[in-house]
This record gives sequence, structure tokens and C-alpha cells, in this order.
Amino acid sequence: MKKNIIAIIGIVLFVFISACCTGLPHTSVDYLIKNNSGHIIKIHTVGEQGSKIITIGASEQIQERRDFEKRGAGFCPFFYGDSTLITFDDTVFVLHYENEIDQSRYKNVYRDENWAIKETGKKGEYEYYYEYVFTDEDYQEALNSQ
Repeated sequence: MKKNIIAIIGIVLFVFISACCTGLPHTSVDYLIKNNSGHIIKIHTVGEQGSKIITIGASEQIQERRDFEKRGAGFCPFFYGDSTLITFDDTVFVLHYENEIDQSRYKNVYRDENWAIKETGKKGEYEYYYEYVFTDEDYQEALNSQ
């Protein structure tokens, strides 16, 4: 009788621990960059991981999804470097730095407040949505900085 009670307690504990301990939470992140500027944009990022160039046509957008086995989203993979050159129509450009000193100069792609960020999900699952929109104001700021 005592062995049966111990076995039942063992089984209940095993089921309870198995149900509660599901491992690391899963995180999904959707990144979207929209070009509402009316100009062709080239985004050239330079950093320790190398160089990356992305071209977004006028009124186009690009999207990327990343999955992680941890809680919390990394920042946008398009801007993994320490500086990013934004070029409009291959003629007008502005340089964004990860550690920009003059935070008021223009809308910097490295600053969280310039992205629309939403967090959704359920217990053990985390979903993030990052959206950045280039507008004619971005073009004008780049033009004014020439």
C-alpha cells in the first residue's frame, strides 16, 4: 500500500514538473521597413559583422522574421552595425550612428522611439513587431544636411 502511494506521488510530481517546465520561451520578431518617401533608398550598414546593403524602391517595403529561443527581442537585424548610410536616389545621403551624440538632428534608425514596436503573445511565447517608415521628411532632412 505504501509503495503504491509513493508511486502515485512520483507520477503526479513527474506530470506536474513536465507540464510546468517547458524550457526556454520562444520569441518571434517581425521587422518591417516601409519606404513612403517617393525615392529609391539604399541602406548600407557597416559593423563588426561586415557590410550589408538593402535597396527599397519607392512605395515598397521589406520584411524579415527572426525566431529566438529566449525572452526578449534583439534590435532590428537590418541595422546590426555601428553606422548606417541612408542614400536617396543615389545622390542625397545621411549617416546614422548607433551612438549618435546629436539626438535631435534627424530620425535615427538606431533609436527605439523611431520604430513602432508592439509586443503580443501568450505565456511562454513572445511576439514582437518592429516597423520603421521612411517619409519625404527623411529625404528633406538628408537634403538639408548636405
